[in-house]
Amino acid sequence: GVGLGWLAAVSGVAGLAMRFLTGDDTGILKWVHLEAQKVEKVPGRRHGDAAEKLCWGGPPTDREKRYLVAYASGALEAREATSGQVVSTLGTAPDVRCLQAVGEDALAISADGTMRIVRGWCGEVCEELNCEAEAGNAPVEGTAETGDDTATSSASDGRIMLKGPVADAHVDPLDPQRLLFGGGENPAKLWDLASSKVTWTAKNMREDKLCLKVPLNISALRWLTPVAPARSMFFCGTTCGKLRLYDVKAQRRPLFELKLGYKSGQGTGGYTGAQDDIERPVKCSMLVNTRGGSTWSFYVGNNLGVLREYDIRKLETCTAAPVPPGRKKHLDFARRQIDFVRGYKGIMGSIRSIDAHASGDAIAAVGLGRFAFIFDPKKKKMTNKVYLKQKLCSVLFSSEAKIQKDESNEEDKEEEEGPAEDELQVGFSDDEAAEPQDDGVSVANAADGMAADEDSEGTNGDTGAVGDLDNGREGQVRRKKKRRVGGKAKIRKKP
Repeated sequence: GVGLGWLAAVSGVAGLAMRFLTGDDTGILKWVHLEAQKVEKVPGRRHGDAAEKLCWGGPPTDREKRYLVAYASGALEAREATSGQVVSTLGTAPDVRCLQAVGEDALAISADGTMRIVRGWCGEVCEELNCEAEAGNAPVEGTAETGDDTATSSASDGRIMLKGPVADAHVDPLDPQRLLFGGGENPAKLWDLASSKVTWTAKNMREDKLCLKVPLNISALRWLTPVAPARSMFFCGTTCGKLRLYDVKAQRRPLFELKLGYKSGQGTGGYTGAQDDIERPVKCSMLVNTRGGSTWSFYVGNNLGVLREYDIRKLETCTAAPVPPGRKKHLDFARRQIDFVRGYKGIMGSIRSIDAHASGDAIAAVGLGRFAFIFDPKKKKMTNKVYLKQKLCSVLFSSEAKIQKDESNEEDKEEEEGPAEDELQVGFSDDEAAEPQDDGVSVANAADGMAADEDSEGTNGDTGAVGDLDNGREGQVRRKKKRRVGGKAKIRKKP
């Protein structure tokens, strides 16, 4: 079992370290406390409105004082981090692809290219802006033409219309005035927030060996300036399972293109265990300083639940590939520049969001499998997983430090009380309360559901070692019976 009775005993603990916030497709926000194994639901819910994006939205001196939430309908909320109370709400276009705090302002970009800058929303005092616009229904003045990179703005509510579609967008960590955006067949562009102009536009890959145009298929973008401050590089993930490296200061075309899973880090089918040759889209990515110093890791997640880690220390001195894309020599060159470190096992369902602790000791991945998976890059394995009942869309890690346990006290406690059963638990769920919640699920029903989930996982070949072990024993017994029935006894003759 998952020890739900023990969870109910610690459910009243508050102010716990090492926690993260999750948002699901029904609009529920939940705090997950790892050390205490407690799940806390944030009050106030937008029914049926998925919480797609989360970010810290406090003042620059204390970012984690508040957090911002972007919903699928275009509604934006600023909430207090301690109580979860809604401080301010406003609206923008639906399907928000980027939500970030830039100084004392908040930046939100939607899939159609609508960019809204809310002045002073991340300051010391967050003003109430409810009367300014309804969520997703406020008019936008002007539109951008299809073949033009210019944008039109509305001074009334700080909206700017960029060229769409937009699949992902990020502000440069080292230069907050530079915005990177793009998506689909819309090439990646740099937008200057100070002058409100496009300052750089990427070009597509060169034609392949058959002289055919290579489609863009942009699905994810990520700045790499913390790795190499002297250069201006970023990664571009595609829906066909590839990573393209761009350098703004070197050229407009990609330096090279890496195919995920080429010769190393190949994904496998969740049920069959066979090699997966299908091109899986890149759903999310994250740049993490996992080992301190100048060692950076790049994490990529796809729609099959495969989470890969790459070492990108060589990018600071890398050059453009001498061979056109589409050839094996080009892929071999890219593979030498980006070293595959490892893949993390045990994830079920598509990965939709990745976030890391400030120390780099924990990586959280959430997605459609309804679990939040926590990995330790130093131990190279999964440390915990939390069942949260709904399909998850976003995750936000707090920078609170991990509680250091006193090993001497724990050894004395084990000698007196004996070994604790909770040490063998793989994960925990949010059904810890003994009283029925709004979902109407009791502790007993939750325990039955989790036991059924564990049995199903153990038999389908994904992560259940128990099911695989039982099947192996049965097969051995059958083989022994066949040998006894079909075999003939040999009689040795005495000399």
